[in-house]
Amino acid sequence: MRNDEVPVVRPYYLVDDIEEAITSASAAGAKIAMKPMEISDLGKFAIYVHGGIETGLWEL
Repeated sequence: MRNDEVPVVRPYYLVDDIEEAITSASAAGAKIAMKPMEISDLGKFAIYVHGGIETGLWEL
């Protein structure tokens, strides 16, 4: 964890299209905390915050 991070429980949802999902979250007013990022051969992930709740997305 970074020094400025607080512990959090963050659910991750598997999505078919992470770009579309993060765009929809943003359009609904969410703040994008982490834009979609590739993790080696494991897929892509992204994180958004909406209403104070952090949510993760994962695309295989």
